[in-house]
Amino acid sequence: MKYDYEMMVFPTSAQNVTGWYHQREMEKEKCLLKELKALDKSCPHPLRWYSKNGKIYFWEWNGKTQKGITSNPDRIYALARHDYLSLKYDALRETNESLWRKKLKGLLDSYQEINLDIRRIIFTPEQYNWAINPHSQSKKRREDLKFKTNGGVYMRSKSERFIGNVLEELCIPYRYEPEMILDHRVFHPDFVIMTIDGRLIILEHLGRMDLDVYIKSNIERLRAYNAEDMQIGRNVFLSFEADTRNRERIMQIIDNILAS
Repeated sequence: MKYDYEMMVFPTSAQNVTGWYHQREMEKEKCLLKELKALDKSCPHPLRWYSKNGKIYFWEWNGKTQKGITSNPDRIYALARHDYLSLKYDALRETNESLWRKKLKGLLDSYQEINLDIRRIIFTPEQYNWAINPHSQSKKRREDLKFKTNGGVYMRSKSERFIGNVLEELCIPYRYEPEMILDHRVFHPDFVIMTIDGRLIILEHLGRMDLDVYIKSNIERLRAYNAEDMQIGRNVFLSFEADTRNRERIMQIIDNILAS
């Protein structure tokens, strides 16, 4: 999968990238900074690798000698994530935006070239486990799942696929039509997103507002959300068909979700 690293990090609506980073990182990513401090102790040296006979071998410097870790994926990803978080933290004090973009993209490109799972590096451990664990999905009209995202998720419409592709390009963990029990009823929101601080945000795409039965069904769903103290603009967000005709509009909705 090809990730859009620049869009993943820099929202198009941001006028002051350094200010945006300062606010988002310090207020929304305190858990990352806490994790980074812990990793500083366990991963004092960067991840290293080399290629031999078409195979990648990983190693680290333990302060005295180099130690092979090719057979230890947990250690490989711990070092890779530490390097990634260190670079993100340095960006808080970076004034050269283009240089920061180049450094981050170079690091992630190098990881992708050696077939590391980018999600395991970018996502928090909680996000990653949530994203890869099996979960119940809607079994309604499975034959309608005809539109495949770049990440391999089948969806019911081109518009939903468009949203899914954007989320995947931004490397944002999500589930499509997962089972949720609200107000003693089973619902399957279009998208559920896990934020960097572990909150679950619902994104409902209302694509058929021309149908009365569709409108009625979604009103009932929104009432159920409200009964569970889930409010639009806080932990429930909506998109409409017109939004999917413009990437900037979807980006703005996603940015609002991340800033909520």
